[in-house]
Amino acid sequence: DEIMVAEQLSRLHWEKLRAVHPRECLKWSKCKDECPNLSAFVKHLDRLSLWVITEIVLRVRLVERTVVVSKLIKIAHLCFCMNNFSAAYTILLGIQHPYVRRLKRTMGNLS
Repeated sequence: DEIMVAEQLSRLHWEKLRAVHPRECLKWSKCKDECPNLSAFVKHLDRLSLWVITEIVLRVRLVERTVVVSKLIKIAHLCFCMNNFSAAYTILLGIQHPYVRRLKRTMGNLS
């Protein structure tokens, strides 16, 4: 269910983001080693993007890929509506990844 996935992503992101201290954001550009919570959040976003790419690319049949992309777009929209912009953006980045973008027939079948 897309709603449940969006809610769980929002809960996960809130937990990870809540742990980030504002000073970590200031130190991030100079020394990422001193920002463990922010690093964990960024790694989480990277894994989410990779999961999106993997879910799409592993589907062999065109119909299955189209269904997965449609669901992911709905999840991104729901995350956006829940003010979870980082998850929405990350999901859309995964969908726009070159490995996925080259599947032109999949994107052409979206309604």
